[in-house]
Amino acid sequence: MKLTFANYYTNKNKYLTNSKISCFLHDKPIFKKRYIDGDMPELETNSLIVGKAVDTWIVHGKSVFLRKYEKAVLKKDDPDKFERQKISVKKILSPALYDKIVAMSENLMETTVMQDIKLNYQKNKIFQADIKMGRWLGLAGIPDFFQINGNAAAIVDLKTTNVIGERFTRHAEEYGYYRQMAMYSYLIGLKYKKVQDFDYYIIAVENVEPYRVQLYVMDPYVIANVREDLFNNIIPKIISEKNFKKPDVDWDNYIEI
Repeated sequence: MKLTFANYYTNKNKYLTNSKISCFLHDKPIFKKRYIDGDMPELETNSLIVGKAVDTWIVHGKSVFLRKYEKAVLKKDDPDKFERQKISVKKILSPALYDKIVAMSENLMETTVMQDIKLNYQKNKIFQADIKMGRWLGLAGIPDFFQINGNAAAIVDLKTTNVIGERFTRHAEEYGYYRQMAMYSYLIGLKYKKVQDFDYYIIAVENVEPYRVQLYVMDPYVIANVREDLFNNIIPKIISEKNFKKPDVDWDNYIEI
């Protein structure tokens, strides 16, 4: 199966991605309903909307963002536009949410790092590995930005977050960002076989004022260990899992804190 942007985010995509793996580790019943049964669409929270919108601006450009998103107007301010927005194909966002996304995106684009990435990195390419894994056809991922330079590669992923600074390390662990980079480097290594060394970066922007931007360099040794755990433990468990029932909570099922 050839993955495209038309089928990647649909139930036709039978490849394991980092988001699917995160869902499995977090909640097996939802994983089954959403990715095996295909009858539970992902909830579109404000955080998810902001992340997708900022990603659209930064990766694809402001003009693409403006074609997809629009700030909502009140009927009393512009009755004609208010009626048009009811049937618009654009995603209509509340003024507060729209203004937040614009501020976050502009702050990102003002940084030296982001300007260099836009000039010198490839962007938003689908990588897939056709390796039969039970019901799954293989692994897939879409790094935001990457650069190949001989036997070296750099991967940059864009994140929106409510924590900036050292606390982001815990955030990265909880949300599987190390595992995501492990998958990206594996997939890129299959495509570009000369690549031996990887540098890993996250450029994060706060989703609360003042919308600060921070670059993070990720530890390659941690990512190597995470990759080993992914292939030796997590993926085999996903393939072999038969019990997707919601776990019971009884007096023996507790965590000490």
